[in-house]
Amino acid sequence: MDKKRVLKICDVKHIIVPRLDELSIKHMIEMIRGDAALAMYFPDEFLKGRIPDRTFFFNVLNTIYPGYLNELIGHANK
Repeated sequence: MDKKRVLKICDVKHIIVPRLDELSIKHMIEMIRGDAALAMYFPDEFLKGRIPDRTFFFNVLNTIYPGYLNELIGHANK
């Protein structure tokens, strides 16, 4: 069994991500696939047809890579 990490709620950098096609969970999972830093917080594989909770996913991503989502949101809005 793989060991996964957890984040303390006080360490999580919360973010609200607009619902845009470029920022869909399915699209983002493909972008981050193979990222070792994020892999520690998500299952190695998701059940068929299942994806992580949107808020959880983006909060973890924003905590591990602060500022990255703000850049993606800015680019998607252009």
